[in-house]
Amino acid sequence: TTFIIGLGGIVTNQITASLKNAGKKPGEVIGGGFDCAPGTLVGLDEGYVEATIDQQQYLQGYFAVYTLYLMKKYGFIPEIDTGGYLVDKDTIGLIKELSPLMIR
Repeated sequence: TTFIIGLGGIVTNQITASLKNAGKKPGEVIGGGFDCAPGTLVGLDEGYVEATIDQQQYLQGYFAVYTLYLMKKYGFIPEIDTGGYLVDKDTIGLIKELSPLMIR
C-alpha cells in the first residue's frame, strides 16, 4: 500500500488534484494530512484522502497571546490543548459546513 501525507495545509490541500493528475483512482494511494482546506475536504468526500487533522490555527494563535499575558501578569504557563481533531469520511459533516466559514 502506498501512502502520502501532507505535512501542512497547503500540501494536504493539493493531494487530491495531484493524485488525479497522476491518473490514480480513489484508494490506490492513501492520502492524509493536516488542516481542512477545501481541496482536502473534497479529497475526503471522493476517497483520495482518508483522514486529516484539524489543527485549530485560530486557537493556536489566540492561546499563544493568552499564554504570554498569563506569564507576564501572573508568572505561570498554563497547559492548553488546542483541540486537534481527526476528520475522516465519518466525521466530516460539521467540519464541511464550518470550515469555509473559518469556524472549527
